[in-house]
Amino acid sequence: MKAEGTEVAIMKGSDVKTVKDMDRWFSDREGDLGARLSSLGVDPVRMTRLAMLAIQGNPALIRCSPGSIFIALMEAASLKLEPTLGHAYLVPYGNQARLQIGYRGLVDLAQRSGAVGAVHAAMVYEKDSLDYQEGTSGFVAHERFVEVIQKDPLEMSDADLEAAKPGFRRMVYAVAHLLTGGPPAFDIMSIPEVEAIRRRAKSFNARTSPWITDYDAMAQKTVLRRTLWRRVRSSVELQAAMQMDSSMEGGKPQRLYEIDDKFASLREVADAVGHEVTVEDESPVQSKADRLADSLAGVGR
Repeated sequence: MKAEGTEVAIMKGSDVKTVKDMDRWFSDREGDLGARLSSLGVDPVRMTRLAMLAIQGNPALIRCSPGSIFIALMEAASLKLEPTLGHAYLVPYGNQARLQIGYRGLVDLAQRSGAVGAVHAAMVYEKDSLDYQEGTSGFVAHERFVEVIQKDPLEMSDADLEAAKPGFRRMVYAVAHLLTGGPPAFDIMSIPEVEAIRRRAKSFNARTSPWITDYDAMAQKTVLRRTLWRRVRSSVELQAAMQMDSSMEGGKPQRLYEIDDKFASLREVADAVGHEVTVEDESPVQSKADRLADSLAGVGR
């Protein structure tokens, strides 16, 4: 905390160039920003620490306005999610940070809605066995491929290890058990269907995108979202989160307050930091590490 009577120069968003600068930007505003987070029952110290960790893990976020990062944090707090461990991600879109829901976050929201109990989603690989039937007696039966090699691990050859691999990704499915009774809700998507959705996202090819770092989890979230959207009665929070998430992957991201009036207070937060926010760039965002990796791989030649 600042000592009483001490003059503090408030850093503008345009002055933020490094992680240290970003930390100082939040520190300069710890009173107002902390109060806003606390009003949602969120520990502001923990949430801002998670933001710094996200920025360190994805340097492209430094190019985003600090105000947009804070708005994304407020959205996460409003949904009682944290940008960590696959619950949610801070994703750069031009100079704007956006909140993207993760698989675990969507499961959490679905179970908190009161309509869904156990949830299961999985990737189906080339050598797996999958049987399913739709309708009133619908079911999904997935048997994972497991190669049993009767050798000491130290004696396994490269060929043995290759034979133990399940092959390429083929399909992904999600099953949600309904607390209201009746058969489980489920959906199955082919990889081309998932890819059509992934490639609509503007930053899908950035190496720091969750679609690159956590492909299976993002694919599972995509099919789970379709399952919940089509077959499950949603809470306000779940429905708004799914719409926001869908808009992200459609390339036209929306804020929570643009989707439902329940989150209207977030508009005040956006207005409070709005002078820090500039026009959103439509091009995909890549970090220096992304661009270096692409140049070494010959991408764009």
